[in-house]
Amino acid sequence: MPGGPARWLSALALAMPCALRAQVALAPTTTAPAAWERFALRVANPTDTPTVAVAIRLPDGVTVMGVDAPPGWTGRFTAATDTSPQTIEWTGGTLAFREFREFAFFGRVAPNLRTGDLVFPVRITRVNGTTVNWAPGGAGVAPTVRVRAVTTITPAAAFTLAAFALGTAVVAVAMAVARRSRR
Repeated sequence: MPGGPARWLSALALAMPCALRAQVALAPTTTAPAAWERFALRVANPTDTPTVAVAIRLPDGVTVMGVDAPPGWTGRFTAATDTSPQTIEWTGGTLAFREFREFAFFGRVAPNLRTGDLVFPVRITRVNGTTVNWAPGGAGVAPTVRVRAVTTITPAAAFTLAAFALGTAVVAVAMAVARRSRR
């Protein structure tokens, strides 16, 4: 082998993080407070061992309205308790080598969320019982969705701005009339 086994192992070690990062993705990547979103978890299998379960842990601030599953899969939502977060798990199907599936759910982002990242840890289970976690301390980085700031105006503030604009217009007309009458 050119370069010897050490060189091949180094190349494999460098390639692994890229493969793991590309194995799961969540769309959209940005949202806003009070938004209704179709979240799509995209999972690819870069290994010879089929994937048989996909689970996502949902952060506080996202309310699940419905779960969709690809053909042959079943999606199950589990509500949060005092000791565990809300999760969705898809099972019953198989994701073979170089296949990819989209696992979707519909949710509402809490209206009181501030700017920042929502983290969605993902667990992949293989047919041989092994798991791969995309979470802090896991095999890869958990998918995140950025909450962007939204500028809103309350009805009271809208009324105040409208009153200010009207007042400014009245003063401008009065000044124009006064100036014209001096001529």
